[in-house]
Amino acid sequence: MTPKHEQLVLALLCLFITLLALGGLVWAFQATLLAPQVTMDGLLLVLICLTMAAIFGAMFYTIAKQLGGWAMLPVWRRTKAQPEPMGTTRAATANPGPQEQSKDAS
Repeated sequence: MTPKHEQLVLALLCLFITLLALGGLVWAFQATLLAPQVTMDGLLLVLICLTMAAIFGAMFYTIAKQLGGWAMLPVWRRTKAQPEPMGTTRAATANPGPQEQSKDAS
């Protein structure tokens, strides 16, 4: 297996664990662990599910960003910068060079 394939498998594993944690969170609310009366079991389950989802979700995000997975989404695609017209560069107008300063002084 190439390193890129290993990272892809790791990203999919992180995504799977994140989805399982979010499913456990939904199940906690469906199974009335929190609805009629807040119990210690319900609170701990929710906190553990949120922690797992946050840790593995962040890991999935960083791995997918390294692999370039976000480039597939049309919203996140970078557009190429349009070149500025000749003579209107910011560097030339903001900081005149020593030759231009000497011309202004004479």
